[in-house]
Amino acid sequence: MNKILISVLAALLSTIFCLAQRSECSTYLKKHVQRIDLEAPEFQFDDAFYQHQLYFFGFVHGSQKPQLIDLKLLQHLSRHGVRYYAPEVDFSLAFFFNSYLESGDEQTLDYACHYYKYRVPQDASVQFRDKWKKLYAFNQGLPSDERIKVLGMDQHIDPELSLTHLAYIAPTQCEIAIIDSLQHFKNFQRDTLEVYSGKPAFKSGKGWDYFFSTEKSRFYHRFVKAYTRDSLIFIKAFGKEANQLRHLMSQNTNGYRDSILLTNFKKLALPLIQQGEKVYANFGYFHVQQQKINKLPPLAQLVKENTSVSCVSLLGLLSQSACMVRKIRPDGPLMIKGVRFRKAKYAGYRSLNTYDGDHLFERVNGMGILRKNSRGKDLTLFPLNGEDSPFRKTMFFADFSRGGRKWKVHKGAVTTDYFQYVFLIKNSRANIPIEEIYSR
Repeated sequence: MNKILISVLAALLSTIFCLAQRSECSTYLKKHVQRIDLEAPEFQFDDAFYQHQLYFFGFVHGSQKPQLIDLKLLQHLSRHGVRYYAPEVDFSLAFFFNSYLESGDEQTLDYACHYYKYRVPQDASVQFRDKWKKLYAFNQGLPSDERIKVLGMDQHIDPELSLTHLAYIAPTQCEIAIIDSLQHFKNFQRDTLEVYSGKPAFKSGKGWDYFFSTEKSRFYHRFVKAYTRDSLIFIKAFGKEANQLRHLMSQNTNGYRDSILLTNFKKLALPLIQQGEKVYANFGYFHVQQQKINKLPPLAQLVKENTSVSCVSLLGLLSQSACMVRKIRPDGPLMIKGVRFRKAKYAGYRSLNTYDGDHLFERVNGMGILRKNSRGKDLTLFPLNGEDSPFRKTMFFADFSRGGRKWKVHKGAVTTDYFQYVFLIKNSRANIPIEEIYSR
């Protein structure tokens, strides 16, 4: 009987403590809330915020309003000295987005947007493309030395994309045949075939490339082998573009993705920061966290622990919103070079409201106190790192559950160990697939 009483009393005290904790957090949020008009936002950050060298903005992929927030944040930060934008793209995609920002050529933009879906299919959308068009217009209004440039720190995406990049930086004439032949690939033709079941290829005893390689991908692998044999001659031939060639040829395609991101950060962003530049990075929800999740270190944590860069993380949480997600649908059999792939599939899209962090399927811890203090606007910003902040001693917003499974946060960590600002984004519709533009 005494044991039962002690258990009930412990549960009661724990409930009272949790309620008091939530009340303290709610009072703080009410005091510091910023209600923002997304069409004409006025972000109010303190002076310390602008002293950071690296800004992270992360959100759940697939919804419309985060794309607009990303643009508005970038425009705001550009007025405070940020000239480098690091979205979730690799080195070659950054090359083509930079080319678009310089030229305004929409064929270049379409090519880059097509390959973006290989990295983040949920955000390869009409809204994503529109963001780049608005960024181009914004850039045109800036002095040339203040215009935003793109950094591509992500993992290598596709050999066809990399070969096209090589073709656009290669010398127009060269005595080395394989370099001279790159001119043949200086175009935006796309030949990639997406296949989701490779078992028949492996069973046949033939290599994957035998069935699914394209002219561009085969030539790219030939080029890499030739470069490996005699890199100095290639570097000399590429002249002023030699640094781009070196980076393309040294990309690590295997291993833990965030470790690869850190390596590329050190190569591409860190030297700029050491020269006094600032960088704004837009990555998915996980990568901007500054402490381990499920025992894995995200990019932001790796940067903090392996460099002296001062960084800040802003997190976007969705409520009453929907996301576009990729859906793989079954199709009929596919015959390639005499081998039947009976489980061929194709990719489509659908909208879901179960991935917004405010649903029975996926629930962010503490979402209720955010909603309570966000009335009146679809976008609210909460700074969590004030001197009087209870989030310096509690854990809210960083831990959440999906399908009944909880993300494991670092033992003893508090909210501000993970991020320092939270956006609550309400009533955001699902992205519209970018293919809709071309089907009109």
